[in-house]
Amino acid sequence: DRVVITVTDVGPTLVISGNDTADEGLPYTLNLHATDPGTDAVTGWEIDWDGDNQVDQTVTGNPSSVSHLYPDGPATVTIRAWATNEDGRFAANALALTIRDVAPSLTLTLAESSDPDTTVSEGEQISLTLGSVIDLTSDTVTSYVIDWGDQTQAIYSAAELAQLGRTLTHVYAESSPRNTAGQSVPYRISVTLIDEDGIHAPRDSNRQRIPGGGELEVMVLNVAPTAQFQLAEIGTIYEGDSVRLQFSNVADISPSDLAAGMLYSFDFNGDPNGDGNFFNDPGDRVDSPEADASWVVPDAGSLTVRGRVR
Repeated sequence: DRVVITVTDVGPTLVISGNDTADEGLPYTLNLHATDPGTDAVTGWEIDWDGDNQVDQTVTGNPSSVSHLYPDGPATVTIRAWATNEDGRFAANALALTIRDVAPSLTLTLAESSDPDTTVSEGEQISLTLGSVIDLTSDTVTSYVIDWGDQTQAIYSAAELAQLGRTLTHVYAESSPRNTAGQSVPYRISVTLIDEDGIHAPRDSNRQRIPGGGELEVMVLNVAPTAQFQLAEIGTIYEGDSVRLQFSNVADISPSDLAAGMLYSFDFNGDPNGDGNFFNDPGDRVDSPEADASWVVPDAGSLTVRGRVR
């Protein structure tokens, strides 16, 4: 007797897997896995990377993975795949993928220092150079927002920045602010980049560093005020005379310091304590808001008086 057995083919089980997110401009790895209840061998794979049901890549054999580079994000796609063996073509599962935009970045340098960060004096002009934009894709930065950290901002188009040779200048009129502990903290210069995918700042809303734009820090030192220190009287002075000493032509680079007013000190008797401080002895007038003071000349001869403004 003879028994006829019809064997129905059972297709392979195909599974594609990988991360559910990918960064634009960077390779994405898709894992391929095929199992067959029989002895059929997978001879090739076809991959639809963008979900349009069209084959974008054909792979010979049965590799464990395949890579692809998505040129631009943000986007959402569905990856589909098919495998072929001697019995036909079979579909794998679909895989949803979110393609993330990768923020452009750039390097900032100051002509005043070989270090990324530097120290300057208030009133001193600094020159900031913006390096070339680094972007993994073909996105084009169209605008640059410059925040100098002292509540001043400026916006430049890409064309305007190019005309300036990608170098900008700025003057800090005020020294670095102080924190609650009384310590000086630097100004933070930041550059935000704007392209077709959005706004890319170097920090998020919580001031946490993120990969976008560029920034550096500048410590701005206070510059002491200047003034002319002189006798108000003109002519011969005798011992016992009362004369008036005064500061005039007071100037300060910092508008806020000048508006707040200066403190004036007068040393009438040198340094009798010998401690090198001329403004802490009895009879001195120290840190007064008044810019003049009266002094009785104690003796004849050449006498030295000193003044300080701050």
